[in-house]
Amino acid sequence: MVDPRLLSDSELERLTRRYTIDISSLLGPDKDVPAPDVNTDARVMAWVMDTISMFRDEAVTGVVTGKPLAVGGSRRPRRGDLAGSADLRPGDLPGARG
Repeated sequence: MVDPRLLSDSELERLTRRYTIDISSLLGPDKDVPAPDVNTDARVMAWVMDTISMFRDEAVTGVVTGKPLAVGGSRRPRRGDLAGSADLRPGDLPGARG
């Protein structure tokens, strides 16, 4: 197990990119879209996006959320993953029951 807080920036980047390569078949805009979580930030999410993009020979900005504006991030303030669920009401989604 690795504590990312103890890694240098370059060690963290190498670890992030290597792990991203290993799980790349699971990631994508039409598959799983990771978001920042404990001990990750916009920089880490940008490394994930960049690594996936390099292997797919195109910019895949939709592969992660929480990346910096400079690489396709949004201006929306970062909130907890479940905070968005409070914005939905029954009936907001097709087929949802109230």
